[in-house]
Amino acid sequence: MDVLSDILRILKFNTSVYFRTRLRAPWWVTIPERPSVVRFHIVIAGRCWGTVPGLTEAIALGPGDVFVVPRGQGHEFYSDAGAPRQPLETLLAQADFDGMTLSFGGRGPQTQLLCGHFEFDEGVSHPMLSSFPGHFSLSPTAETGLGWLATLLQLIERESKVSRPGAATALNRLTEVLFIQVLRAFMADPRNETSFMIGLRDRFVGEALRRLHRRPGHAWTVDELAHEVGLSRTALSLRFVKIIGLAPAQYLTRWRMQLARTALLGSKKSLALIGEELGYRSEAAFNRVFKRHFGVGPGRYRRLQAPASLEPGPPMARDARRHAG
Repeated sequence: MDVLSDILRILKFNTSVYFRTRLRAPWWVTIPERPSVVRFHIVIAGRCWGTVPGLTEAIALGPGDVFVVPRGQGHEFYSDAGAPRQPLETLLAQADFDGMTLSFGGRGPQTQLLCGHFEFDEGVSHPMLSSFPGHFSLSPTAETGLGWLATLLQLIERESKVSRPGAATALNRLTEVLFIQVLRAFMADPRNETSFMIGLRDRFVGEALRRLHRRPGHAWTVDELAHEVGLSRTALSLRFVKIIGLAPAQYLTRWRMQLARTALLGSKKSLALIGEELGYRSEAAFNRVFKRHFGVGPGRYRRLQAPASLEPGPPMARDARRHAG
């Protein structure tokens, strides 16, 4: 299994689609912060501008563009720079909403957006999540090589319009595919200087990550890992820390703890067996590392935590107000 697939398997993300909008100019909506989710907005039709705090110039968005806010910070969309700002909560209270489509605005040109978020299993952490920028956007143009995006967005748009049985589930599944494709495109773009994505592309760090993920229970030493990827011990250590922000041993320990958490909540394996599979020579050693990472021992953690639900997100009608914060 490749590194990204391995990480996504542990993250266990779910998708929630809030609504499709029909916003007529002039309009301006401010969306509050929600740090625990990755928010996305797809322009189905029309044009608008998107911005996040700290951005010197708003980004022009047109049909097929995807605007992603990875860390859930507050952001804004508008049709005209002179339009009055409306908090999303106010807009929701004043707009017409039929359970799937949100209609609001004046008499000008219409913009249609599909809005939602990706939410990861609570308690999961990984350097990939913290290394994302404040925002990024993708356009399905020939220049970007994202022709697949237009096809996928057509399917998403079709499901967002209908009320057939299973439409909400189909829409959530399609947007899960969208998230994976967006990550792939983001990783492949050399202009994206995000640390973990650089690491996956880097010849040496990427190979080291692949080996750590392929054999997380192996008793890796930096010397052995460096030899296998073709660098000296010092060169690999410096390169890994510079790009990933952690030493190879630190990354491996954190990854092992995420695997341990998944095994504790998703299987009936004994603590000793989980620790052994992850490279710990004794249950006591496994317990010590787990408690240092999570604050409680693995046995107590298993008793206190319920398995994360893998069910698809609720229908758009029930998610609309969650979008307001």
